[in-house]
Amino acid sequence: MSEEIKNLTNDLAQLLLQQSILFFGENCKQEENPDKHKARLAKLLQESIVIFQEKINTFLNLENDKNGWISVDDRLPHKDGWYLVYFRFLCEIKKFSNGEWQNQRLGSTITHWQPLPQPPFIIRMEDLKDE
Repeated sequence: MSEEIKNLTNDLAQLLLQQSILFFGENCKQEENPDKHKARLAKLLQESIVIFQEKINTFLNLENDKNGWISVDDRLPHKDGWYLVYFRFLCEIKKFSNGEWQNQRLGSTITHWQPLPQPPFIIRMEDLKDE
């Protein structure tokens, strides 16, 4: 989930940058009242933040409702890698590369996916002994 939030944060940064460039580029030269200019910019940035918050809330609600499963109809992974996938009552680990699932079984359609969990943290007794 942290990767998804990182992507949404990048979306917010891009949105704020685009809005600022648009605002400063077109309006700053024409604006005679700097306070009015600042107030309009603040309102524009606040609207961008509200849009971002809605995106985050939607994402968190979707993730919580589906126990981490993401429908392929909603979206595919943003980056290549290995993922846990679900199809026809089965779960498998599949590779996602170049915008598609690799080595799919004939007649099986992946319906949901989720990132693999982190491996367990295991402490072995020999790791604790002094050398």
